[in-house]
Amino acid sequence: MADPTPTPSFDTAPRLQSTAADPTTAYAPIAWSAVAALGIGGLFVFILLLLGYTSFQKKEPLDASWLFVLPVIGIAVAFVARRQIASSEGTRIGTQYANAGWWLCVVGGLVYAAYLGTLEYTIRADAAAQFRSWTDELTGVDPDAPDQPALFTAFYRTLPPQERSVFNPDSYTADKDADGSRGRAARADMRTRYAPDLLQFREHPIVLQMARYGADCRFDVDGLKEWKYQGGRIEATLAATMTTPEGDFPLVVPMAALVEKGTRDWRVKLVAGNAAAAPRLTPYGFLVVGWVTGSARLAVEQMLTAQQVAAYRTVIGTNEFAGGVGGLPAVIAAGSVPPYAEFVARPPVTLPGGVGEPPDARLRDFRTAWESKPNRFRLTDILGEGLAENPSTPVIEVSADRLLVKMSLQYKPLGIETPGAGVRMKLVMECTDPAVLGELAAARATAATDARTSEVPKDSPLQSKGPIQPGQWKLLRLESDLQVLLPPQSAGPPGGPPGM
Repeated sequence: MADPTPTPSFDTAPRLQSTAADPTTAYAPIAWSAVAALGIGGLFVFILLLLGYTSFQKKEPLDASWLFVLPVIGIAVAFVARRQIASSEGTRIGTQYANAGWWLCVVGGLVYAAYLGTLEYTIRADAAAQFRSWTDELTGVDPDAPDQPALFTAFYRTLPPQERSVFNPDSYTADKDADGSRGRAARADMRTRYAPDLLQFREHPIVLQMARYGADCRFDVDGLKEWKYQGGRIEATLAATMTTPEGDFPLVVPMAALVEKGTRDWRVKLVAGNAAAAPRLTPYGFLVVGWVTGSARLAVEQMLTAQQVAAYRTVIGTNEFAGGVGGLPAVIAAGSVPPYAEFVARPPVTLPGGVGEPPDARLRDFRTAWESKPNRFRLTDILGEGLAENPSTPVIEVSADRLLVKMSLQYKPLGIETPGAGVRMKLVMECTDPAVLGELAAARATAATDARTSEVPKDSPLQSKGPIQPGQWKLLRLESDLQVLLPPQSAGPPGGPPGM
């Protein structure tokens, strides 16, 4: 009987043979996909550590989301390598390399993702805290007081951080001398540098709503929509909701931070497009927006028509005027004088706040412009380039005995040719009609519990009442310092003399 076949002393799996005579030296090559997976994982970790060390030295956040491309590719290559090795029947080896690359990509990717998540959380929390701190500062701001220290403190936070370095915010509020002249000088310097921006800040809907309702105006931060880091700056966008007795106003608030040595110096950007969506208003809000504001705007337009009639009659004479003037309605051109003729004959002009008069020379120039050039004055959304204003947000004060409204006007003085230059004014009017005040008081009393909707309720007075009639408004005065306001310059801090 033949002896059984002896068992070989080496692995009988088919392998590529080496040139050596000893079969025990046979080998299987390492799969290149396994080597590639290990190389990609190692490269990812090396770059991550290098960038992390550099960011640590500079005290800057490590925001390099593009790095995730490497672990994603590394994980895919490692998966392919493990499949190839498993199905090679021993002709390929290198599982340990594929596993090492796999774990380098997975662990490194998870660690960096956790870092980015933590970084985003801290940026969101920091931006939200800065925004809330700024809205707290708005509580004491009176947009109708152009020299109020609190106004400058809140406005200071809206300036780019690199421009804030030339100002000392304490100088606006701290009166180091007995008569407060240093504080006034500091505020005057700020107005000189940033006159258009200050004016836009004072008339921004957020500022006006906060001034109108104070503690009844609440801001809820809904989250961080997006953020990015580039060149030592963080650009972020907060989503927030402003809640007032008028309704809920969704906001998008751009913010920016200058990052230096690990600290973030934040700026709140107020822009015309802060509204994120249509507001949901209470019945009281619909009255304020649709009834009070619309009626006030109509009254201003009628007052401006009366001013045009008076100016045309002054310029071309009564007889010629009766023959018709282009640009005016036929009934007016025929000689019918619109309301407020007595007011426009010589309107009272005071400084902002209703105290004192502008300098005599400016007042004389205003009177000349008022009486000599029709169509010079207008109610408008824009004064020059970059001075956007929402005319639907006038200054409104509602009390038990009167409704006070201040609507913005502008005009171009005689002899001023600079494009975009002009003088800003506010027409102050009041209504003391008991019926109007009663409607507003009744709606305001239930505003806290009323439903907030995007459409006018069917039972709203807006559905049945016409506008507040001209006879229900009393025009009180025009408010302005009558200083010419220049448009922003193309470079550097906005220039121009202080405006109203």
